[in-house]
Amino acid sequence: MTRPIEQPISPEAEAFLRQALGHFREKQERLREAWQLDGVAQWGLATEEGIAQFAWPDGRVAEGEVVGLGLFRPTEGVWEWGWYGGELPAAGLDEPLRLAGERLGLGYLQVGRVELPDQGLVTLLTAAAVEIAELEGAFFGESEGVMVVLGIEQLTWLDSPTASEAPAESLLPAADPVSPSAVAPGAIPGLTSPATVPPLAAVDHAYLFQPALWEGEGRMDVAVIPTPQPVSCTVRVGHAPGRWQLEVVLGEGQTRWELEPPAPGEQSLRLHGHSPDFGALTGLLTVVDESLLLFYESADGSMKGGETLQRLTADSYQLRGALFIDGDRFTSWSVRLRRV
Repeated sequence: MTRPIEQPISPEAEAFLRQALGHFREKQERLREAWQLDGVAQWGLATEEGIAQFAWPDGRVAEGEVVGLGLFRPTEGVWEWGWYGGELPAAGLDEPLRLAGERLGLGYLQVGRVELPDQGLVTLLTAAAVEIAELEGAFFGESEGVMVVLGIEQLTWLDSPTASEAPAESLLPAADPVSPSAVAPGAIPGLTSPATVPPLAAVDHAYLFQPALWEGEGRMDVAVIPTPQPVSCTVRVGHAPGRWQLEVVLGEGQTRWELEPPAPGEQSLRLHGHSPDFGALTGLLTVVDESLLLFYESADGSMKGGETLQRLTADSYQLRGALFIDGDRFTSWSVRLRRV
């Protein structure tokens, strides 16, 4: 059974997901500081033993006990929990996920396959699983076009890739890619270079980046001395392979944006847009506390702007923004957006 992400969710479920995401960020930061998992060049997995090895460009190798949290298949837009297909070491993961899903009313914790509109939601599910299973964090890898997510239980530095007690042939060599026949039955063949990190901004504000229409009303101040005017706003969110597409209509102005996934380790999303009034636009989108921050400017530098999107509920945001045009004109606005 394949199930879509629920929308909306209960206050209890939203509180749990916020807590899980907060704890997950802290755990990932500790892993980054202690193990630099975001710099892994190659990795291998012994499915039956539940052991993974990670190799860095400088020759260091670490080994750890892992839980196969799941697989994301981008061509299908589907997440598979690790216990579902038998390709990952995930014994005992299904029961705690199912019980938590029943308690919180989150059906996607109870079924084997989940429809995801974009890759960013992978970390939402990963954070929930790490919280429920009380893991130390997660590793995001890739094998033959499929994202592989492993929950970390513990890690140990090794002197060499063969120092493990697990059978050497069941681990991927930290060298050239290997064929499936060189890997133990059930293991995931392939190497990551580099590891894949889902977009942070899309995770904390997953609902905003699902294909949908958002509408709202508010006020706009145009002039050096603000004169409030009523203004309407529409935001249409779409999704194309590897990127999001946003169309924003604020009052009489219209802007189209495309957002690129961040490079590994980056905490921001790059944007490319176009406005009939200002031409080509470039910008950055990042997350600070409970808000999305967007900064952008026109290619000729005549316009600079910034916006904040503060999440109020699962399906409403407060949008505030300002434009500086030619260094002497100023426009600001405040709009409350609701998912239609």
